[in-house]
Amino acid sequence: MHLFYDCTRYDSNLSVYFFKERRWYVAGRFDSISTSNGTFAANNIASTKDGINWQAMGQGADDQINTVFVDTCKNVYIGGKFSNAGGVSVAQVAVWTAVSNNWAPLGPVLKPVTQKANIVNSITADCDGGCLSCKVYIGGKFAYTLPNGLYEHNLFFNNL
Repeated sequence: MHLFYDCTRYDSNLSVYFFKERRWYVAGRFDSISTSNGTFAANNIASTKDGINWQAMGQGADDQINTVFVDTCKNVYIGGKFSNAGGVSVAQVAVWTAVSNNWAPLGPVLKPVTQKANIVNSITADCDGGCLSCKVYIGGKFAYTLPNGLYEHNLFFNNL
């Protein structure tokens, strides 16, 4: 299969491809994908099985997606520069749950702090303990607050 596409937006950028169980996931910064079969609206993320018929994943994300990962439970994790996915506040990381087919926050992971821009550039998950106990690893540049002050890191771990 060949993936032929044309992302329409003045500053479009298709930066992420991920293939899992006969389905392609593409993400970046775009608002639609055009193929020989028509134009499909999608906010920064879409999926396809054949490269022609695309599906938006809910309302998508409100800004650029830098990374996509699909776990063995078919949950789709995204990270990037966005603050909302599917109309939900998610702070640069979100998960499309295979059970509900909706975007959800990954947890209280990356709450923005004053004058700090969180950006997630990589994400992966380990669900060997079962679909309800995935370990998620996030890489990027982000800051968060703890009771004893502000911390900046390039790697974060979240045990769901």
